Amino acid sequence: MRFLDRFRGSRLVDDILEKELLVPTLDTGRVPGVEVLDEDRVIPFVLVPDEDGRSVLTAFTSEEALTRWSPQRTPYVALQGKVLVEMLAGSDWDRMVVDGADGHGFAITRSAALRLVGVAAHSLSPGAAFRIGQPANAPPDQLVRDLRNACESQPAISEAFLYQFQIVERDESPHLAVGLLLQPATGEDEFRRIAKAISDEVESQRWGYEFIDFHPLEGQLLANARSCGCELLRRA
Repeated sequence: MRFLDRFRGSRLVDDILEKELLVPTLDTGRVPGVEVLDEDRVIPFVLVPDEDGRSVLTAFTSEEALTRWSPQRTPYVALQGKVLVEMLAGSDWDRMVVDGADGHGFAITRSAALRLVGVAAHSLSPGAAFRIGQPANAPPDQLVRDLRNACESQPAISEAFLYQFQIVERDESPHLAVGLLLQPATGEDEFRRIAKAISDEVESQRWGYEFIDFHPLEGQLLANARSCGCELLRRA
């Protein structure tokens, strides 16, 4: 928590969010240097394992900083800092290290990215194992009421549930989550808009929660939410 508080108030991080950062990529067979992103091409980032085997994304504020980390000519893409933080928040990476070869380098953890972004929407890969159930410590009644009212204000929501959630493969503690079943043909952008609107309204940090996840419900996750979660909304 101390790191998160420092991160939230860091002027350096605020500046980084508005800058372009250089992210090393795997060899794509192109000339080393700046990669030109085509709309239909996926660029594989270089992820470095730490001493515990967790995935770390490296990023740099300049070509000079990148060269100090890797003297070889390394291909890279340039992305805005806030885009990378959003990607980190929705990934299974442990953290992003900026200018890791320099004395002034620093790390942004996934938890810190989630707190900064404010909304996390998990996309589970096929076969992913997760745990879902009632929170070990019941959330405040007023928070539950605020979540219920916020969900009711969104006409696209058919059902909503509150539960404790943990992805088994990730090194994270169980956390509070809201699952949303939306009307058919509601797109991902609309889901994110709705999730952010609810998050902004309830202000999870005001209740002592670092963040609240928001999940689009379908398949087994929907079945588990119905059987194990606290019902916030079910429209007739």
